[in-house]
Amino acid sequence: MGIIITNRKVFKNNKNMKIGKELKALRIEAGLTQAQIAAKLGLGYKYNHVSAIENDKRGISFVVIDNWARACGCLVEISFHEQNEQ
Repeated sequence: MGIIITNRKVFKNNKNMKIGKELKALRIEAGLTQAQIAAKLGLGYKYNHVSAIENDKRGISFVVIDNWARACGCLVEISFHEQNEQ
């Protein structure tokens, strides 16, 4: 399971929670609109791209995740854990 740690908030990315919901929560907490985060991301992003990402309808790279977090005043940390065998 990967963990994203952002300014003391911990979001666990697992199969039940998609990354888009986590990024949306981060954007809202930072007080940014979809248009504002799109402008901060650059790369030709528009608010409709942000909406697609937040609704898990568009793929997203680690670079975009990192830029998104930084635009919200946060950093990304990823850790890996051994799987528990069942």
